[in-house]
Amino acid sequence: MNAKTIIVSAGTAVAAARALRSAGIDLQGILETIGLSRQRNHWLENIALLGIGAAVGAGAAMLLTPLTGEETRKYVGENASRLGQAARDIIREARSEST
Repeated sequence: MNAKTIIVSAGTAVAAARALRSAGIDLQGILETIGLSRQRNHWLENIALLGIGAAVGAGAAMLLTPLTGEETRKYVGENASRLGQAARDIIREARSEST
């Protein structure tokens, strides 16, 4: 699917939803009538919370560590690539779940 098709599809969906709302038709009510419902995708919120948690944890670890500054920098440098790879894996997994 190319970008033009995606943009046209998204625009059509937005226009249809606006038309239904302006006509006083509740899309959620229609979906519930036929046994469906809209589901919200929370992957972006989950990624943000993961990042915030990692930052808070890293800050606490820096403040409470018994290591010297040089030892801490060495430890952080050695483990930074693992953290980056874990973040990429989580993003890849979230993207595959959203499709």
